[in-house]
Amino acid sequence: MTSKRRKWFTLGGVILIFVILAVILFNPIRTLLTFHKVEGLPLYSMTYYGKAYNALRFTVPQSEEELRNTSILYPARFLENQACTLFTATGGETMIYGRNRDLWDQDIALLVYTDPPGGYASLSIVDLNQLGVILQEGHETISLGQRFLLMAAPLLPTEGMNEHGLTIAKADVPSDAVRPFDPSKDSLLFRTAMREVLDHAKTTQEAIELLAQYNLAFGETGGHFLIADPSGDSAIVEYFDNEVQVIRSPNAVSYTHLRAHET
Repeated sequence: MTSKRRKWFTLGGVILIFVILAVILFNPIRTLLTFHKVEGLPLYSMTYYGKAYNALRFTVPQSEEELRNTSILYPARFLENQACTLFTATGGETMIYGRNRDLWDQDIALLVYTDPPGGYASLSIVDLNQLGVILQEGHETISLGQRFLLMAAPLLPTEGMNEHGLTIAKADVPSDAVRPFDPSKDSLLFRTAMREVLDHAKTTQEAIELLAQYNLAFGETGGHFLIADPSGDSAIVEYFDNEVQVIRSPNAVSYTHLRAHET
C-alpha cells in the first residue's frame, strides 16, 4: 500500500470515528444543553432526548435477602424530617391529584421532560441531590462533569404524569414490612419502576399490572405508591405481609410514615 493510500485510509478512519461519536453523543449533548434554572422559582428544568437511560437501568441484587437489605439513594434517618402527603379527589368529571414535597432543606427539584421512542411523553420531578449533583454559583449552574450525572435523571423520579394523565408518586413508610419476592421476576429500584409506569402505562390498572411484573428494591426506607388516571380510578399500592396490597378509592390519601391500612 502506498503512502498516499495509507493517508486516505487513516483520514477515512478518523472521519468514521467522528461520525460514530457524533451519532452516539448527539442526544446526550442536546439533553445537557437544555438544563437551566426556571426564572423566579426554586426549580430546574431539562428536556431529555432519546431513550439512552435504558442503558443506565440500575441492576439490583436478585436474591431475596440482598434485595431487602439494599441501601439506595438516601438512608432511613432522613425519614425523620419528612412528612410528604399525596391525595386524590374527584368532583364531577374532574380528578385532582395533590402532592407536597416536605423533605429536608437541601431538596432541589429538577423538572424532566421525556418523550421516548416507543413510550409515552411525560413530566417528572427528580431530586438533584439524589443524583449527586452539586450546584455552584448561588445555585445557578453545575460543572460540566456534574452535568453528565443528569443523564440518569429519568430513572429517579419522585413523581410524574404522562401524556395520558396517568400519575404516580411515592411516599416513604417504615421498612419493617415483609415485602414479596419472586425469584422468577426481574428486580428494579422503585424509582426505575416508576419510570416504567410513566413510559408504558395509560391507566391505573395498567400501572398496577406493570408494577406486578417486578420485585422492587426500596432500600432502608419502605414505600408505597399513589397512582391515578383521568377517569377517576386511583389506587394505593403497598408492599407488606409478603404481598402486594392494592387499596382502590376515588378519594385516596397516602402519607409518609403511615401505610394506608394504618390511617
